[in-house]
Amino acid sequence: MKITKEGISSYFMKICEMRDKLQEIGKVMSDREMTTVVLNALPEDWGSFTSIIYSKKEATTLNEMWSLCRTK
Repeated sequence: MKITKEGISSYFMKICEMRDKLQEIGKVMSDREMTTVVLNALPEDWGSFTSIIYSKKEATTLNEMWSLCRTK
């Protein structure tokens, strides 16, 4: 699923719902895995943003990712 700047809010809501459902059945996704899911869905023009996030040594939480995407 690819997202646009306008659809980023609904995308994050869906991702959070999926994460919660996975947790309910015992599958916990790491921050790194969640970050990868989000970054892979971003449009190509977010390339420099995704590069910066991927280059960070520490994992970005889903909440941090949401904040960063809203301010881009």
